[in-house]
Amino acid sequence: MARRLVLFAHWDAEARIRTYVLRHLKALRATGAEIDFLSTSPLPASEQKKLMPYCWRVTILENIGYDFTMWRHALEQVDPKSWDHVLLVNSSVLGPLFPLDPILDRMECKDCDFWGMTASPEAVPHLQSYFLSFKSSLLREDRFRQFWASVLPYSDKRNVVASYEVGLTTWLREGGFDGHVAFPLPAKPISRWESLKIGRLFHSKVRHDRNPILSYPDLLIHAGLPYVKMDLIRNNSQKLRLDRIRALLEAEGWDPDALG
Repeated sequence: MARRLVLFAHWDAEARIRTYVLRHLKALRATGAEIDFLSTSPLPASEQKKLMPYCWRVTILENIGYDFTMWRHALEQVDPKSWDHVLLVNSSVLGPLFPLDPILDRMECKDCDFWGMTASPEAVPHLQSYFLSFKSSLLREDRFRQFWASVLPYSDKRNVVASYEVGLTTWLREGGFDGHVAFPLPAKPISRWESLKIGRLFHSKVRHDRNPILSYPDLLIHAGLPYVKMDLIRNNSQKLRLDRIRALLEAEGWDPDALG
């Protein structure tokens, strides 16, 4: 079995461990992964106790710099020789809706250095940072270490996305490292029949200038993506019809109106 380490970045406005976070951790642990839980919320002992069945370590950090500062802190302590794959995951998604093992096995067999669940075309095409996986051999590379050494605790989330979420994929690919996406959007037009099967009518091909996980969640879930962005359920900035997604969540035991 592959030796996997998950660096799980967490934040909660009320310093709570929500049920959906525990379900996510349980699913990650079921793949055989060890989980290093990182939080910038001042979790009381009663909340930290909830993590004990799933996480081998819990670290509370100062609330600066968002996920990338948390990951930088954790990566500084990772011994690449101890792991085959190191995954960066955060608490911004709901899921998994489907088993993770088939996805991990499929992607870890690919001839690539790193991969992500989805990719966004915004700014510069890049892998989205809610779920990224790196081969341990990449962690030994100077270019990888240089990127993380450059991470600063920005207070503006837009700077974090532009410099680090977008920048990480660009920096590694420019260095000759190969990154893949597990669930790319289709390049060809979607037929009326295909769109009706997933409960949405696309007038032509998918717009590839949009954030896919917020603009085309139904299409991605139909393709097998096991995650839904919490921001989609809470805010739905694209004003999408979420009937089928909400029904799927309810069927899996989540109440979309009580996620906190």
